[in-house]
Amino acid sequence: MEFKGLSLFANVGIGETYLNGIGYPIVLANELLKDRCAFYAHQNPDHEIIQGDITNDVNFNNIISTAKNLGVNFILATPPCQGMSLLGKQEASDPRNLLITRVIRAMTLLNPEFVLIENVPQIYETKINAYGNGEIITIKEYLKQCADAMDYKIKFNF
Repeated sequence: MEFKGLSLFANVGIGETYLNGIGYPIVLANELLKDRCAFYAHQNPDHEIIQGDITNDVNFNNIISTAKNLGVNFILATPPCQGMSLLGKQEASDPRNLLITRVIRAMTLLNPEFVLIENVPQIYETKINAYGNGEIITIKEYLKQCADAMDYKIKFNF
């Protein structure tokens, strides 16, 4: 099987360097900040990159549509850790912590072979209102629930 990856929250593409080298090429990336996108494009000229906020539905739908057109079959996601890290406030209301829900939405729409989510160890205990219904659960619980619902096996490692 030929692998083709989507990198969400790509920053400047450090993780892509390793994955490309072992046969898991990223073909599409998304990053919020324009200067990071420019550096990413310079470092990875054969990758397509979409600059913009993943929480904006137009941007998100563009990412998903492009990923489908490119035949993406795995996802690398490195959502920002500032709201989860020991240096952050670790508040359930931090909107950055909800970015994990966009990763799950992308999984639902793309049905990839596998997903690699990288973050700080505190991701396990960070609490969010994942479903928007007022119920606060940990990101670890949320990921377990979603993996079960989508019939994915999940492994937590640190």
